[in-house]
Amino acid sequence: MGIKTTKELAEYALDLKYGQLPSGLVAHVKDIVMGYMASTLGGSALPFGRIATRYAKAQATAALAGVSGGGFKTTLEAAALANATMAHATELEDVSFPDGLYSLTVLAPVFAIAEHRHMSGKAAIEGFVVGYDIASKLGVACADAGSKGWMLSATFASVGNAGAAARLFGHDLKQTICAMSLGASQGTGLVRQSGTGAHTFEAGFAARNGITAAILAGYGLDGSPTVLEGPGGMCDLVGSMPDFELVDGCRVAEVGIRKYPCCGLLQRTIDGMSDLVAEHNLRGEDLESIDVEVNHTFSMYAGFPEPQTAAQTRFSIHHAMAACFLERPVFLKSFTDEAAHDPAYMALRPKVRMIVHPEWEHGYFPQPALLTVRMKDGRVLKRECVFARGDAGHPISREDVTRKYQGGINFAGTLSAARAAEAAKLIESLEDVRDVSDIMNIFAFPDLLKQ
Repeated sequence: MGIKTTKELAEYALDLKYGQLPSGLVAHVKDIVMGYMASTLGGSALPFGRIATRYAKAQATAALAGVSGGGFKTTLEAAALANATMAHATELEDVSFPDGLYSLTVLAPVFAIAEHRHMSGKAAIEGFVVGYDIASKLGVACADAGSKGWMLSATFASVGNAGAAARLFGHDLKQTICAMSLGASQGTGLVRQSGTGAHTFEAGFAARNGITAAILAGYGLDGSPTVLEGPGGMCDLVGSMPDFELVDGCRVAEVGIRKYPCCGLLQRTIDGMSDLVAEHNLRGEDLESIDVEVNHTFSMYAGFPEPQTAAQTRFSIHHAMAACFLERPVFLKSFTDEAAHDPAYMALRPKVRMIVHPEWEHGYFPQPALLTVRMKDGRVLKRECVFARGDAGHPISREDVTRKYQGGINFAGTLSAARAAEAAKLIESLEDVRDVSDIMNIFAFPDLLKQ
């Protein structure tokens, strides 16, 4: 039977043990951590990442946890906010569906606390699985709210992060319930913010909120012990689910590994278009048009036919399709302020048309996205985009995981190959790491950082 109450969720947060996790799941978590660490460093070189770093430095009243690429430590809340925001700035986060939860939103507070408390890799893995499961299971229960405009990845992460933080702080059951209740009071997230800095920072806010909630609960601040369930509870207000039974199983197993630094809804269309370009040796100058047929939910996220900023390029199907012709592979430099105003992109984007089918079922991926490519020589090419390579059930290769890791590090340009390899080795054996700060210090104080 699935979990039905706030109390049962809190009990789960405290009861899970590392020994219950299958070896395959632990290996998957390490791949997720690998991408997260590189994304924080890559994001430190982006405009929103620099804003997050500046904010965290201004909050540095205590040197408790490191800021990736920053060269300094700050408070737990500010470090978690900055690191989650920087990783989210790249849009390379790994995600599960239908909840759409970002792994980075949970990893940032877990690793900040584990670093400060000199905890083991096993403890960090436990904390991540707990926090992700809580937030993800709630998101699945209220998945329809995503089509109404709730960004569930941020909304329920405040609750999940509070549960994870309470566990890592050693709270008892009552304190853990209060922490999750206080997290619920802070939880929000809006699809309307897609393509803006606010969207990027929503991940950071949720990371910060969980730590704040757990600290306050430890001081004795209380909250409703039934904040999630029943009429007027969080799940009722967000997802019209006053009575819920959360899905069984570990949701971390459903996390897909993202290859491209843009909205998750664009991933499978980039795969499809890139395959067509490679299979038929297509060139941008020979392109007549591209039609992308999608449902209403897709259109809520992936507008911006003429993006003006890096953030907008990451939510532009027009820009993503152009990138398939202009960049091989499509990666971080494809989604920058410079790319937004690149004449080559500006010439191709108007040839892309998003056709929205309001009659199609709403949701993230209830049906394939359809590509129709017309070339000037008369060729018409079609592709059904059903899944992205890297989605749950469609794993990417070890080479792809390594390429993502190294690509984020290379983009930042602040960590040497030797130190990057040292960090990778530690992450690959995370369950044997005795002190997580050994990993975090490499990223917080990269050896090529120019002060």
